[in-house]
Amino acid sequence: MTKKIIYKVTSILLVIFLCSCGVDEEKPSYKEIENTLPDSKLVIKWSRAKGFENQSEIFDSLMDIDRDKFSQSLSWVVTESNIELPSLNGKTAKQLVDITNCLKTSTIESKCIDSQ
Repeated sequence: MTKKIIYKVTSILLVIFLCSCGVDEEKPSYKEIENTLPDSKLVIKWSRAKGFENQSEIFDSLMDIDRDKFSQSLSWVVTESNIELPSLNGKTAKQLVDITNCLKTSTIESKCIDSQ
């Protein structure tokens, strides 16, 4: 009786584990974002002491949908990528979205940053 219960529980846990691994492979956060942000002379200012110094200024300069794209890209770069944040200093919001899209599909991070 106990062996049957252990077998059933183990089987259920195995099925749950296999299903959850399949979901992780899809990685919806790695979907590229359509970059419709306008070209701008306003660039990201980042310093080790203060972090992103003008994030609110950049937000204010963008339309709502572009704000969301900028925010999603910035969040992805901070949480999912391994790039050093100082490399974003001097980049525009549009360039950030391009860099993020590149990082989602490339294994060469420097290529993504240097091309912008």
